Amino acid sequence: MGCHGSHSAEAVAGINSKRNNEPRFSNCNGRITRLIQDDPIDYCTDAKTDKIIRRLSLPIDYETADGAQNSKKYRKWQIHGKWICGLSSGGSRNNIELFATNPQFEIVVGNHTVPYAVKDAVIVSLKQNNFRTNPAFIALFIYKNDTPGNCLLAEYLFCEPPLYTTSPFIKKEMISMKVSLEPGSYVIIPAMFQPHRDNDFSITILVLKDIPTSLHQLKVETESVIYFKI
Repeated sequence: MGCHGSHSAEAVAGINSKRNNEPRFSNCNGRITRLIQDDPIDYCTDAKTDKIIRRLSLPIDYETADGAQNSKKYRKWQIHGKWICGLSSGGSRNNIELFATNPQFEIVVGNHTVPYAVKDAVIVSLKQNNFRTNPAFIALFIYKNDTPGNCLLAEYLFCEPPLYTTSPFIKKEMISMKVSLEPGSYVIIPAMFQPHRDNDFSITILVLKDIPTSLHQLKVETESVIYFKI
């Protein structure tokens, strides 16, 4: 799967140095290398444009999970979290090092009793708890986790695209997506477009009842990231 977080930074840097117009690595204090991106990945959109984009191009159900929450087919988890400036408010993938400091939640679905993907088995919703007083552009990301129990580092996120995302970022109180996952470990990352900003959020996860599932928050490495709040 592309370049993995276990690859040495020097090896990946050597590969990228031979390519034009691609992110580069350079030395900096606080870590062996620093990821430098030439072009933005994420952007913001308004509600009207977002609805057109999703209808025309994205094969994911982005309806809210309100109806499904009342269904007896699903089990429900709800997580209350915070984006905290200087700790866990990493913003978008336009700065992948900061993005990696956003809260990360590992969901493990299936086992030997369910060794196959189940269509639309998981519904994930992200809600801004202070939308009326502190609205932000938000998005959700789901990544495959090749090292269960460990957070995803910037080097991995730099190389691996998400399996699912609600991006582009949109200023809505709640966003959601319905996804099909094969048995394994995955990481859910909620993000605001703008980093260095305090805000509260809730994540609701609905999983079909016959699928074994576990969920917990991962410890994210933030020691190498320096924030300045003016």
